[in-house]
Amino acid sequence: MDSEGEAEMQLAGRDFAYSLARIYAGVLLLEHAAGSGASATDIYAAQRWCQQDICLVDREDKAGSYGSKGASLDTSLVYDGYPFLRGRL
Repeated sequence: MDSEGEAEMQLAGRDFAYSLARIYAGVLLLEHAAGSGASATDIYAAQRWCQQDICLVDREDKAGSYGSKGASLDTSLVYDGYPFLRGRL
């Protein structure tokens, strides 16, 4: 795999892991909302959570976020203004 393909897989892997975490949080909200002591607010929060777009990888892939330009922009977003984080002194 070339370095561009590797970068794309790393970006998609991060979003996939984030999607799994969001799904788990949603399951916990639904489980709580289904309990006998759940308030109307608990139920509303679970319903709102379930209305989100959960699959980030599909959305971001369609938007072109995993290409070399997207990877470069992500890196710039994190490291711009902090040259010591990039290994520069």
